[in-house]
Amino acid sequence: MLGFFKKKNAESLPGLLTTKAAQKGIKPTFYSSRVLEVRRETADCVSVALEIPHPETFSFVPGQYLTLKTQIQGAEVRRSYSLCSSPLSGELRVAIKQVEQGVFSTWANTELKEGDTLEMMPPNGQFALEIDPSNEQTYVGFAAGSGITPVMSILKTLLERAPKAKFILFYGNRKAHSIIFKSELEDLKDQYMGRLEVHHVLSREDQGNDLLHGRIDEARAAKLAEHIPGVKDAAGHFLCGP
Repeated sequence: MLGFFKKKNAESLPGLLTTKAAQKGIKPTFYSSRVLEVRRETADCVSVALEIPHPETFSFVPGQYLTLKTQIQGAEVRRSYSLCSSPLSGELRVAIKQVEQGVFSTWANTELKEGDTLEMMPPNGQFALEIDPSNEQTYVGFAAGSGITPVMSILKTLLERAPKAKFILFYGNRKAHSIIFKSELEDLKDQYMGRLEVHHVLSREDQGNDLLHGRIDEARAAKLAEHIPGVKDAAGHFLCGP
């Protein structure tokens, strides 16, 4: 573990050990939801917007995930996918990257369409950040591939809810065309100029900077922290791989 990463105390994140629904006494169960949009993000990844069946039950904190269920070729299949939307957006959206021999991910990328119905459980998960609007600190995310999804939810919510907070993102992919949310990240950089830094680290494409060429392993993360101001002293670090 990198020495500059600060450990999170679960007691400082009330409610993240259970779902929001469970805190309100709502028994976890599956709810039917209509697919509102299937958006192609990259050649092998789609993001899926889902109808919110019960607003109170499906309230969430950024970084949490949904468990989805459907029937594929007569068999029940369940998978969990992180929310990439901000809870401030009023949208439930997950990103699903197709993986080799992945039953659900392949089906979602090739057959799922607007108007279909999925079953889903209320949001859950501890990889999350509850945000105080008065927060003026800097947070850092290290993500690779589809690991961007919960980090995307966290950074969007932080930047919108805490107008003086900052976020530094290091995002690893093979090549530029495989970067999920590439255009959205560029738009967010323009929207939150001076508050959002995005550093793409590509393993199979030379960007003319050795620091940003390769995989994000422990050694590279340490070098990035050494050269990029604000990383070592950040209030929190979020790491999520594919």
